Amino acid sequence: METQGITAPRAADVPCRRPAMPADRGLSTARAVLCVLSFVAESPGGVSARQVADRLAKSRSTAYHLLASLEAEGFVARAGHSGRYRLIADKAGAPAPAPAAETPVTVGPARRRELRSAMYEVFRRTCRRTCIALFADGAARVVDEVGRQGIPRISSIEKPLIRRTAHGLAIGKLALAGLDDVALQRYIDRTGLRPLTPLTISDAGRLRAELDEIRRRGVATDRCEYDLGFGSVAAAIVDRNGAPVAGLGVTLTPAQFVAERDELQVTLLDVAAELNHAATPACD
Repeated sequence: METQGITAPRAADVPCRRPAMPADRGLSTARAVLCVLSFVAESPGGVSARQVADRLAKSRSTAYHLLASLEAEGFVARAGHSGRYRLIADKAGAPAPAPAAETPVTVGPARRRELRSAMYEVFRRTCRRTCIALFADGAARVVDEVGRQGIPRISSIEKPLIRRTAHGLAIGKLALAGLDDVALQRYIDRTGLRPLTPLTISDAGRLRAELDEIRRRGVATDRCEYDLGFGSVAAAIVDRNGAPVAGLGVTLTPAQFVAERDELQVTLLDVAAELNHAATPACD
């Protein structure tokens, strides 16, 4: 798979956005159902209620209720007496079954220490929950996180792979920005760019335009596009060819997003630039 390069990050002016909408309980339940459906689709061997409960950080009874709802609508079926639920792949509207698991992204111990140090530096400067994600095939895997209680956590939502919802999260958009046109179209076809909130970019043309801007600037935002309860900002870490291989992401409440987004972008770009400079080949 070919990747598209991202221009070395620079702190640039960013246009103002409207404040995010308030959270809604009904949407929270809908998101939980979609998360379970994606989880089942990504698990060819099926999933148990216990695994769903762990994935969503909810009770076993809630997990059974969500699985029973999907079963009643014909999206999943219980596999005999095993207690595991599998996807009914030919159900209209069901997500496509997951392909073979992608090769996990790995970084050397030295680079991992640099990423971890950068994460703590962002947290020190911002006091906002910060995470590191590694990219592969348009997916982002959260591998480390730091922050105080009460701040939204991406890893608690996706546990920890961001694959079918990448278009709704800043750090996921960075991963998508590394795809070539063919791979990006596969993502669009597979997910349908389903709206996760009323603010999600669900139009392919708009998404492509935003990814072009992300490649140019090296920073991405989501304006409460995954969840009306939080927004996020993320900056790309690139390899020697300028392709995004990891990201530093910050999550914050809608009010914080409106007030702090521009400053956070500058901070993330500044910290990421040090890592990206180290990855740039020295001139002869």
